[in-house]
Amino acid sequence: MAVEMFSEFMHQIGAQKHATQASPFHLYFIEEKKLLIHFIDLNTFKKNPLPETFFLNLSSNTNLIHHHIIHVWEDIWTHKTDLVKLRLQSIIGLAKKIHARKTEIVRINKLQASEFLNQYHLQGSTSAYYKYGLTHEDELVAVATFSKARTMYDGPVYYRSYELERFASKAGVNIVGGLSKLMQHFIKTNHAKHLMTYADRDWSTGESYLKIGFKLIEETPPQSFYIDETTLMRYTDKQVLIPNNNIKIYNSGSLKFVWDNR
Repeated sequence: MAVEMFSEFMHQIGAQKHATQASPFHLYFIEEKKLLIHFIDLNTFKKNPLPETFFLNLSSNTNLIHHHIIHVWEDIWTHKTDLVKLRLQSIIGLAKKIHARKTEIVRINKLQASEFLNQYHLQGSTSAYYKYGLTHEDELVAVATFSKARTMYDGPVYYRSYELERFASKAGVNIVGGLSKLMQHFIKTNHAKHLMTYADRDWSTGESYLKIGFKLIEETPPQSFYIDETTLMRYTDKQVLIPNNNIKIYNSGSLKFVWDNR
């Protein structure tokens, strides 16, 4: 059922089925965007033993031909169907655009940040220390959260580094320049000289970070997850109660970016 529903949505947004020997899963292509959308259904996954680096290698090989591939796992699609749809529509340019200059920066509390990120970020919220938002016509339309400063050492000197933990805009809305506006406000307010962040390679190449001054410094290896076959809930290996009837998967890793103005 999930495969059929996803295929129908791909048809609605103009994506064409893409035949390839590179993957046993369903692959769709939007030519004008040079975008591949890869749907990973768990039944096919169980029938096709794959190396841990399969999705990482597929992402790397796709990038080499100047295309971008998004990996949509069945469990994410099942639990966050509407958000996945809206995010894909935003990526291909179907979202409403609001320019950041028309928004106001606000400091938000833990509850506001958690509710917004759990609704609009595929990975949910974190316990970040600094929480900022953008409002448009008195509505919260974007949120960025940052960690406390961590003391780092790169050889010559110690320095303080912060992490941009989450950024999300309201589903169906693209805040043009929103991430940059929030980041510059954080830098100015906290006198930050060093920031780091990660892009989930299942979804992103980190292009938005490069545009605002970050540099790619590391490609992290694939991360393992466990998916409950009954509920399709996802767990990490750090969680204690991992169900027995699970499927172990590996994503395509992450990209680590650094903004350094020391």
